[in-house]
Amino acid sequence: FKVSAQGKPGVLALCSRPWLSYSHQGTGRITPLAYDAMEYGAAFSSPQCPEGIVCVIGTTLRILSVHHYGEVFQQQAVRVAYTPRKCALLKEAGAIVVIETDHNAERAKAKEFKMTSVPGVDPDEIDVEGEGHTPYQTFGVHRGGEGKWASCIRVLDTAQQSATKQVIELAESEAAVSVC
Repeated sequence: FKVSAQGKPGVLALCSRPWLSYSHQGTGRITPLAYDAMEYGAAFSSPQCPEGIVCVIGTTLRILSVHHYGEVFQQQAVRVAYTPRKCALLKEAGAIVVIETDHNAERAKAKEFKMTSVPGVDPDEIDVEGEGHTPYQTFGVHRGGEGKWASCIRVLDTAQQSATKQVIELAESEAAVSVC
């Protein structure tokens, strides 16, 4: 799809992830956009967004704006136990600290949950680390009820592709709410 990038013609390519092809400082660039797979895209301009892209994702119409042309962008997927709430970059340590918290969750019970208690699931068909337990990454945490919280503090190593250095599980019904 034809779009505008820095006032010059560009191309929005759609496949499993969207790509933007444009010219930056006389050099052709092709950059992946960190966004959901799009079904359709077109150039968009308004007073609030002079150079944007309007796209269709499922049943949603979205307007995107690219701000940092020419910068290298990289993303890494990291499995987490709970919903990430806040993070802080520790430049000196080369680490990112992420606090994860979920309401109505009990991590301890998820570890003890037996595969045989899931109706319609054959325990032999799922990799459960050889102990008949369900991994929380696959089935989520056990719902604990109102007022129950599960939380952890995750330290990621920025030098090693965001590998998890350490996970500190907080006590039952404790929730991390801030990180500095």
